[in-house]
Amino acid sequence: VYILAKCRIAVTEVEKALDAYDTPSATEAVSRFFEALNNWYIRRNKERFWKEECDTDKQHAYDTLYTVLHTMCTAAAPLLPLTLEEIYRGLTGEKSLHLQQFPDVSTFPQDAAASHNMDSVREICNAAHAVRNRLNIRVRQPLQALKLVSDSGNYTALLEASSVYVFLIHDEVNVKTLSVESNIANYAEHKLQINFPVLGKRLPEKIKQIIPASKKGQWKMLKDGTLEIAGEVLQPTEFNLLLEAKAAHKSNAQPLENNDALVLLDTSITEALEMEGLARDLVRLIQQARKEAGLNVADRIQLYLRLSEKLSKVLKSHKDYIAEQVLAETLAEGDMHNCTHIRNDTIENEDVSIGFANIKRSA
Repeated sequence: VYILAKCRIAVTEVEKALDAYDTPSATEAVSRFFEALNNWYIRRNKERFWKEECDTDKQHAYDTLYTVLHTMCTAAAPLLPLTLEEIYRGLTGEKSLHLQQFPDVSTFPQDAAASHNMDSVREICNAAHAVRNRLNIRVRQPLQALKLVSDSGNYTALLEASSVYVFLIHDEVNVKTLSVESNIANYAEHKLQINFPVLGKRLPEKIKQIIPASKKGQWKMLKDGTLEIAGEVLQPTEFNLLLEAKAAHKSNAQPLENNDALVLLDTSITEALEMEGLARDLVRLIQQARKEAGLNVADRIQLYLRLSEKLSKVLKSHKDYIAEQVLAETLAEGDMHNCTHIRNDTIENEDVSIGFANIKRSA
């Protein structure tokens, strides 16, 4: 529903922009849609696309992807005529994209609330990933907790609206617990940013008074969304309020794009969390070895490993998880003389050797 609703919004925006000969806005609408398609819908549904059985769920995933690609090709045709012509022909086998009518998306879902909620979930995840990137903590490394701090009740309502949203944040950010807290003033403060190009045209004589007042925090938000400073009332287009984490939280906090909430990650890593992260790293290396060996997604293997002492402990505590993820019918440490493919690598400076034997090819 989400990606179809986003497609409807994008096509509507493209049509409106092209009718006004506003190609930059049309291009931006297309770009925003494909950001959601590539980095959310396709990535979050990769297991549906890749799973072995061709059931209704898998078919629905492919049907939805085909529908939005077909629709966006026809909507964006004037912007990328040659590129989209090639994509459209490969997608449909039809003669030409440019013989088609502009798409009718009136039957697509129009659920503004659901679309807004999922966009909020994506913003929360993006903020958490920004913290991970800043501290160089890989996503495969589980963390204990994510705290969302906001004086607005919107985020509590969001997480209570559907368990799917909670699951997505847990899974995407790879955290064990998720909580919402108010009293954002304990963690962050708002910094006033004046839109000088706009305000300078209206109040050029007051700029010299407004600048020092903004730096000293001598301003007050009013109930109607305007802001009072230096005896003047600024309209919403004349300023921005940026949420900035306090010094104690700068390293592990990130504001959301709309500056109404702060994401805080507990970045302390216990031994148990470290072991789980290393197990995920080991799965990644085994999957890479499967790819190098030319195995299909559903091929079964007998897996042999030679591991450092630390990684051997990881295997003992996460053996079932590793075997399940890499489709290993047997998993053992030891001799690799019967293996048909061997890969040597390291994980966090720990040596690992991976070998496959008795590969069972899927039909």
